Amino acid sequence: MSLKNSGSCQTECSSAVFGMLLQAESFYETGSLVDACAMYQSAISKDNTESARVEFGSFLLQIDCPSAAIEQFSKALNKSRQTKNHRLRSVVCNNLAVAFRQQGYFELAVSYQQQSLAAANVAIGTRNIGITSSADLSNLANDAIRKGDLFLAEELLQRSLALEADACSLKGQASDLGSLGVVAILKREPEQALEYLWRAHRLHRRVNDHNAVGCDLLNLAEAYRHLGCCEDASRCLRLAILRFEKVHATGLIKKTKRLQRNLERIDDVYLRDPLLN
Repeated sequence: MSLKNSGSCQTECSSAVFGMLLQAESFYETGSLVDACAMYQSAISKDNTESARVEFGSFLLQIDCPSAAIEQFSKALNKSRQTKNHRLRSVVCNNLAVAFRQQGYFELAVSYQQQSLAAANVAIGTRNIGITSSADLSNLANDAIRKGDLFLAEELLQRSLALEADACSLKGQASDLGSLGVVAILKREPEQALEYLWRAHRLHRRVNDHNAVGCDLLNLAEAYRHLGCCEDASRCLRLAILRFEKVHATGLIKKTKRLQRNLERIDDVYLRDPLLN
């Protein structure tokens, strides 16, 4: 499932801190995770807006360290409460919702998502504006999926996708397309899933997001498995591992190798039993 982070507060930080955050992102893209962590920590020490801390938390989520991300987001949340910065609180609460979903704590995720919406409403001076944030829409769609309401999830994701397209956000569109692919798999529509997931895959490659490309490939493998195309599924899993290795996503590498073994067992059964062909 593709979880969407609510964006950053980079525009609020100084130009020096902003430059350090860009350098940290560059280190991440080249696989230099230790250098990226060090640069984020340096940026945090020079930033009084919590922007760098939020970005560091988002980075930790990307490399599959949700507990460490929650620690950073919690510190930023405390600062937002002390300073009564409702915009910061909205961003942080949304990111906490993403992190808790990643850990499987869905009730906590829903609670933080609601806090994110409430803080956003206060930040713009109204209590009844409706949902206009693509991040909130897509993350609420994730909650709908957990509850089994796939049609609501699809509607929310399509609305979010339209907002991301209007904003010309390739990364946002890719995230929503990936989630729509997952919904299609759950609805037992693997052909539709392949269409969404390949579109997500192409966009994630354009923005050079190795972690997201790997996740797209995992979901593509599942769609191919539903169609009985074990060879295509196996190829997607091999490519996913290569992507995860670039960003040292150890947990995802282990998960993918486990899926490979399961797929090999299924394929072996089909090869041995002619009645299944």
